[in-house]
Amino acid sequence: MNKLCVAIGVASEKQTGWLQFSQAELDATNADDWARHFQYNSIDNIIAEHVWEHLSWSQAHAASRLCFQYLKPGGCLRLAVPDIFHVSSYIRDVISATGSKANEHNHLVDYNYKLMNRLLTEEKFKVQLQDWWDETGVFHTHYTGHDNNGYVMRSYKNWPKHQSIYREDKIYKKIINTIPDDQKDVFIKKKIEHTSLIVDAIKPLL
Repeated sequence: MNKLCVAIGVASEKQTGWLQFSQAELDATNADDWARHFQYNSIDNIIAEHVWEHLSWSQAHAASRLCFQYLKPGGCLRLAVPDIFHVSSYIRDVISATGSKANEHNHLVDYNYKLMNRLLTEEKFKVQLQDWWDETGVFHTHYTGHDNNGYVMRSYKNWPKHQSIYREDKIYKKIINTIPDDQKDVFIKKKIEHTSLIVDAIKPLL
């Protein structure tokens, strides 16, 4: 039996076997858009890579709630967002909703694993962390790079396969120079580049 898998907020990244929607085709916060395409409890998997940070807190709740309604029991919503607990203060500034690049990327919420867990549990999901930085600057990873819950390009495992400004000497030095001295060696040894906070939100079985 074929699964119904939906990727929302899709720009350039494509996933074979997934129905893919740009924001113009399916606004994650718009109940009418969802109803036009799907029925309640009909979707096996939903993925949104670097979408939720462009929503306000109330919009993120609305989008998460709609995903919950349209997922089958046991279905998975995978979210990937910038991680404000990143160990580099340069990266934190670049991605922050109040940082020096805020006018360029239009991020509205700075997510860490605690805040994301709060958002999703308030919408009745069971949360499984995949990749995340904790508040002590330690990076945790369980995401294998490719599995049935959806491909995240901007991830620890997959980003090295893509071109990246983070590998340019000038940028990489800024990253390294803004990491606490006691954590630089681990960052370099693990060859960490672009990471995302990645979570799987599971709709409980009935």
